[in-house]
Amino acid sequence: MLIRGGLQGHRHRLRIISPNTNHTNTMTKPEHHIFVCGSFRPAGAQGVCHKKESAALLQYLSEEVDDRGLTAVKVSSTGCMNLCDQAPVVVVYPEGRWYKCVTEEVADQILDAIENGSAVDEEFLLAT
Repeated sequence: MLIRGGLQGHRHRLRIISPNTNHTNTMTKPEHHIFVCGSFRPAGAQGVCHKKESAALLQYLSEEVDDRGLTAVKVSSTGCMNLCDQAPVVVVYPEGRWYKCVTEEVADQILDAIENGSAVDEEFLLAT
């Protein structure tokens, strides 16, 4: 969308020029969305999840989702979830499951649970 403006006296005039919108939306709503705490706060990444390599965990999960062909799963980073004593924290929706102290091994369990319904070790479950 392009916005063009001009002055006419003391008033601003805006004219919105829309591109041809005769296309279909290609985004498909994911069946599962995995959120990895990135510890981002207004002053930057400062939380414990970041210090415990949540960025590497985010990359690992993203690559595993691709490698497994889980096209209906989306992986995203979040701001600080304020659960620093449980770091790193991962949340999976729509299940609403919160996991603590997530490592690559726990991430594999989470993906296995999404893929085939297996359970994640209870010791890593923070909330449901």
